[in-house]
Amino acid sequence: MLCEHCGVEIPEGKLYCPGCGQPLQIVPDFDPGFDDQIELSESDIEGAINGDPEVINPDALLKARTKELEHSEEIAITKRIVPEEPAEEPAEEPKPERKKKAVRRASKKKFRVSAGFVIGCAILAVCLIALIIYVVTAGGESYDRHMKRAGAAMDRQNYVAAAEEYIKASEVGDHDPEALCLAAEALILSGDAERALHYLSAVIQADPENPKAYADMIQIYQESGDEEALKRLFRQLPEDREAECLGLARSEEEKKRYEQYLVEPPVFSEPGGTYDHELSLTFSTEKDSDRVFITTDGSIPDENAKEVVQDILILDGEYNITAVCISREGYVSAPVQETYVVAAQGPALPKIEPESGEYEEPVNIKASAEEGLEILYSEDGTIPEENARRYVGELPMRFGKSTLLFVTVDENGRRSNPVQVDYDLKFNGAIGQEEAAAFIMSALLNKGVITDAEGHLPEGGQYQFYCKNCYKSGSRLYYIITAAYFNPDGTEDRDKDAFYAMDYKTLDLYKAGRNADGSLTFELLM
Repeated sequence: MLCEHCGVEIPEGKLYCPGCGQPLQIVPDFDPGFDDQIELSESDIEGAINGDPEVINPDALLKARTKELEHSEEIAITKRIVPEEPAEEPAEEPKPERKKKAVRRASKKKFRVSAGFVIGCAILAVCLIALIIYVVTAGGESYDRHMKRAGAAMDRQNYVAAAEEYIKASEVGDHDPEALCLAAEALILSGDAERALHYLSAVIQADPENPKAYADMIQIYQESGDEEALKRLFRQLPEDREAECLGLARSEEEKKRYEQYLVEPPVFSEPGGTYDHELSLTFSTEKDSDRVFITTDGSIPDENAKEVVQDILILDGEYNITAVCISREGYVSAPVQETYVVAAQGPALPKIEPESGEYEEPVNIKASAEEGLEILYSEDGTIPEENARRYVGELPMRFGKSTLLFVTVDENGRRSNPVQVDYDLKFNGAIGQEEAAAFIMSALLNKGVITDAEGHLPEGGQYQFYCKNCYKSGSRLYYIITAAYFNPDGTEDRDKDAFYAMDYKTLDLYKAGRNADGSLTFELLM
């Protein structure tokens, strides 16, 4: 070998040039059989792409081939730079012969450079093959491929494997609800209801209208007998899913139970118990459209029971109140019940005449109480409050059915329990009630008391006329016409109400008033 720096012949086995002292640059001998070691066979590549477990994976194969290259190179270098025996320095050859050897060595050097290039290309080819295998393999983990695998597992009744594939499909498919529902179905078949509920809940959270998820959850709760879970589920149903889910009931009895689950029962404002003071009860509902109905005899309320439209006042005594909510669609909630014992020492009860009953002719209504007590009454069936009418004398009886409630109030504002009376007056006079009101309005218009047929007054305000009561004075019967006064702003002012009467036989018209004892007086209108 000639030194590249000074051209002096370097004997075999020497690592430095004897002429200039430069170190020898060694290029390993090229092994022609090495190409066979780095080439991947067609079957190897095909097996790697198809996921054959017997074929080394691409990364491992690449590492193995590189290691073989390094090992072969080390051997070649060792052979070139470490002679087995020290060789004697050959005699100096003639110059023509040395030139020939130099040419041959230069040719070998070029060949070695070409071999290095081939090896690099081979390594690059292995990397490209590994990349192709990775892309092909990763591409196989698609939504469709997982769904296909899951379907095949379902056909084999391998439900656990099917569920896992459906879950993977959902993850690849951006948490696809359909795939999660199928995963839940497979888990139900495998007996893992708890995991199924987990995925079904996730579906409903993402898609509150999903009918399959609700149906599967109802099935799970039905089979487990978890009524509380069913109750919670039905109360979160969208309205357009209610009828569909009610159809999943396995019996009429179960269906009625589900209907109750759709409506939250009412909530009492005060818990049941014993109180030493009066109570004012209110009820709250989940939806504004829900109505509350109550009973006090222990029976379950329905739409024919008493509807709560305002506060309920609980006075002395024991009350067993049962309440339900009825939705706009007619579904009835489960009943709720509370018992109240009120031991408040209220004032004595008022006495009312006549007793409840049916009457062919009107009877004047009288109320009395102990001295020092005031009497309040209502004519709409509600318990009289502070702003109720004050009883000052006999009351005319109403036509048809009527309910009046009376309470007494002491100086401290405490009220007695209410006394209720119910009447049914079946009296028919010569003319109707509306005609009687029209007669009075016409007379007042002629007298200038009102300025038009709508009841407007000269000084402002307006009367509205109606006839609801009938009064007996001696042997004479009178229609009682109320002129209800309304301020210009439309608010009612009872203190300015006016009362008129008409003799039901003679049709004479009167201005009605009251004596000091509270009895009615009649002044003829001229």
